[in-house]
Amino acid sequence: MHHRLVLFLLVVGIVIIGTSCGSSRKSYNQALYFRDLDDSLSRLAPQNFEQRFQPGDILYVGVSTPNEKMAAILNQPVSMPVVSPGGGALGYLVENDSMITFPLLGKIKIAGMTKNEVTRELTEKLRYHVDSPIVTVRLLNYRITILGEVARPGTISIPNERVSILDALGLAGDLTIWGIRDSVRVIRQNEGMLQTGFINLNSGNFYDSPYYYLKQNDVVYVKMQKRKLAATDQVTLRNISIGLGILSTLGLITTTIINISNR
Repeated sequence: MHHRLVLFLLVVGIVIIGTSCGSSRKSYNQALYFRDLDDSLSRLAPQNFEQRFQPGDILYVGVSTPNEKMAAILNQPVSMPVVSPGGGALGYLVENDSMITFPLLGKIKIAGMTKNEVTRELTEKLRYHVDSPIVTVRLLNYRITILGEVARPGTISIPNERVSILDALGLAGDLTIWGIRDSVRVIRQNEGMLQTGFINLNSGNFYDSPYYYLKQNDVVYVKMQKRKLAATDQVTLRNISIGLGILSTLGLITTTIINISNR
């Protein structure tokens, strides 16, 4: 009889160990980035991404010209104070009608244009008013929001002109072990409409996605694995403790029976 009990306990132990190992292997694979990326493969990341301005953006526009009087007029403070990543600054708000109001030029359509396109447009128009204008344009409120299973969720100000999904996740402290890596969601506002895309960080081809580079006001959401709920569920933990207690008791009984039988 006791041999059957010993066999039963051995089978239960093997099943528990096997399940644990299988779960560990699955968790390990899920935590890997770029699983199908060939180590010998060299490939350029996309380089042709440019932000296009949209309503709600705030731009710094600076103009240099030999005419100091005109330079003072063109660079006068505007009524839209903005705190930029580099400190306090003043900028031009892109209104809901896609326009900014600029000294001497009046209203100019900006939304839908890139930084280089706006720079050329302003330079051409200013040539009718000042000599040799040099125009500098910069987006002041380039921000993204990262939510879900990352180390430091929140809104992040981006100081440069471009940020990739990897850069953003790095700024947020990377995904936690519970973050789902094969379907990171990006929510984007485009011409008044909300768009949703997904990026598979387990795949080496994720940089082909139109969401590889993030646009201003994008929201990145990393979904939580269901296993986290199970791991933190008090009922589950209690049941595990009870099960381990039962196995421990059975093991003690089996050992006692074996010792008695061997006397």
